[in-house]
Parts: sequence; C-alpha cells; structure tokens
Amino acid sequence: MERHLQEQIAAESADSGGAGRAGAQEAPSDHCMTLLLRLRAQTKQQLLEYKSMVDANEEKTPEQIMQENQIEAKVEDLENEIEEVKIALEGLLIFFFNLVTIKCTLMIFKTKV
Repeated sequence: MERHLQEQIAAESADSGGAGRAGAQEAPSDHCMTLLLRLRAQTKQQLLEYKSMVDANEEKTPEQIMQENQIEAKVEDLENEIEEVKIALEGLLIFFFNLVTIKCTLMIFKTKV
C-alpha cells in the first residue's frame, strides 16, 4: 500500500514536471495529503462493509437458540389452541343453528295444529 502511494506520488510529480522547483516541492505534499485522505475514506468504507458482513453472519449463542426454540414451540401450541377454538366454535354454531331450526319447526307445527 505504501509502495503504491509512493508510485502514485512519483507519477503525479512527473506529470507536473514543468511547474518549476517550488511547485514541484509543494505538489507532492498536496498529492500525498489527497492520496492519504482518499486512502482513509476507502479504508473506512471497507471497514463498514466488513462490519456489515460480520453482523450478517454473526453466530447465535446456545441461549439464543434455546430461546428461539421455546418461542417456536409456544407459537405452535398457540396455533393448535386457536384451531381447537375454531372447531369448538363451529360445533356451537351448528348446535345453535339446529336449535333454531327445531324451534322454528315446532312453532310452524303448533300453528298448524
């Protein structure tokens, strides 16, 4: 990385060779600072990318796995309970429908008799 930086500085100072002695001395310093700032920005970006990759692939602890399994089991139990309640409600609705039907039939029969 340091060698790459030195090569870039040398190449850029060679490009500005006609600028004169004072300009040639200031240019490498400015270029060096610019390159260092770019390098710092790139390094920060790479660190952010690596951090997000690490966070995405983070291992779960055994406690977390146990807790997730318990939650999944509880959710499954609740889903089963909801299904049982639905079936019971359906049975009650059928019972009340039959009760109403019988009452209506009795009322019709009584009015005809």
